[in-house]
This record gives sequence, C-alpha cells and structure tokens, in this order.
Amino acid sequence: MKARRGLLVSILLIMIAIVYMSPFAFAVISSFKSKAEILLSPVAWPESWSMRNYTEAIKRSNFARSLIYSLIITATAVAGITIAGATAGYAIARSYPGLSSVLLSFFGMSMFVPFQTIMIPLLRTAMSLRIVGSVPGLILIYIGLGCPLAVFLYYSYIRAVPRALEESAVIEGCTHLQVFRHIMLPLARPVTGVVAVLQGLWIWNDFLLPYLILQKPLTIPLNQVYFYHSFNRDWNYIMAIFVLSTAPIVLLFLCFQRRIISGLIAGAVKQ
Repeated sequence: MKARRGLLVSILLIMIAIVYMSPFAFAVISSFKSKAEILLSPVAWPESWSMRNYTEAIKRSNFARSLIYSLIITATAVAGITIAGATAGYAIARSYPGLSSVLLSFFGMSMFVPFQTIMIPLLRTAMSLRIVGSVPGLILIYIGLGCPLAVFLYYSYIRAVPRALEESAVIEGCTHLQVFRHIMLPLARPVTGVVAVLQGLWIWNDFLLPYLILQKPLTIPLNQVYFYHSFNRDWNYIMAIFVLSTAPIVLLFLCFQRRIISGLIAGAVKQ
C-alpha cells in the first residue's frame, strides 16, 4: 500500500514538473525556429536547428551591455540587501522586547503594501532627488524595497541563537561588531542563501521598476521590449532573448542547488 501510494505521488510530481517546464521547453524549441514556422505551427519541431536567432538577437538588442548592467544591478542590490537586512535583523533581535516588536511591525507592514500603491509617490520622490535615469539610484531603491523581507528572516533566525554565544565572546574581549561579523553572520548563512536567491530572482526579472527609474533599455527585461512592435512582433528573436535571459539564473541555481537546499533545511531545524 505504501509503495503504491509512493508511486502515485511520484507520478503526480512528475506531471506537475512537466506542466511547469512546458513553457520553458516551448520557448527553447521556438528559439531555433523562424518566425514563419512559429506562426504556422507553434508546437512543431524546427525544420533546421540554427543559432541565427541568437546571434541576430544579441546583435540587434545589444544584449552584452544589458547583461553587464543586469549583473551589476543584481549583485550590488543583493549585497546591499543582505548587509542591511542582517545588520538590522541582528539589532532588532537583540534590542528590548517592546522596541523590537514595534520595529518589526513597521518592517512587516511594509511587506504587505503592493508596489502599485507606492509607484507614483516613489517616482515623484526619485525625481525630486534627481536619481531618475541613475543606476545607483535604482540600486538604492531596490535595497530599500528588499530590506523588510530580509530583516524579518534574519530576525527570526538570530532570535533563536542562544545569547550565551555572544556573552562568551564579549567576555573574551570581542566588540558587538566583532560578534556580529564572526559569530552571527557565519551562523546565519542559511538565511543569507535564502535572501540572496529570493531577492536575486526578483531583481533580475523585474521590469516595472527599471522602466520607471532608468527609462532606458539597460537591463535584460527592458531589452526584451526591443522586439515588440505595434503591428509586428519578432517571436523568434523574443524567444531567443528569453532563453538567454533565463540561462544565467538557471545555471546559478543548478550550481548552488545543494547548498541552497541544505541551507533551507539547516534553517528549518535550527534550535
């Protein structure tokens, strides 16, 4: 009975995986087809496997520049979110109970505010600060918007760490900064991995915020709009750019898959 139930669960999971992977497989297959083939038979195999769509898409859209900008923005913003979130989470977790509850409530409430409600005030504030069209300004906004979730995760994790570790380090002569750097940050590696993955996926795939702040096709999501026209859409190039834009994130996840999963498990059983 247990073996049959396990087999049914495995079949169900395989079917769910196929459903989730089918759009990506469709995009990969279509990226090797011409525009006429996609319009005539979207689900058919390409008549000839050619890299022409990729080379033309890279050449026409200046993909290399967008890739560099996306990497810089994502890496810098994730680093800023991690540092700020870990620092604030540690400070709140080790502050007075009443004060920590109030501060955590402010961070928690900001996570439930939809971006569309603050979009116009945020844009007006960015215009008044003269950071519209600025990559550092976009990174600063990403850090501000990503900190609440990071603070909440670090707070929940650090609060479960025994204070005896910090007290013993202070007795040995460590400052609070040294305790945070040499004890808390290494212990919070599982949370750091979770924060980096979640925020990295969000920033890498985000379209609306770079569209509002940069107002130039500098990032990969903005660069994809190059092939969308009013009366004509180059679906073959769109699929090629889509595959190229998702490949770095997919490769990064495959390389660090075991570490990410082990980090999530370690955080789940932390005592």
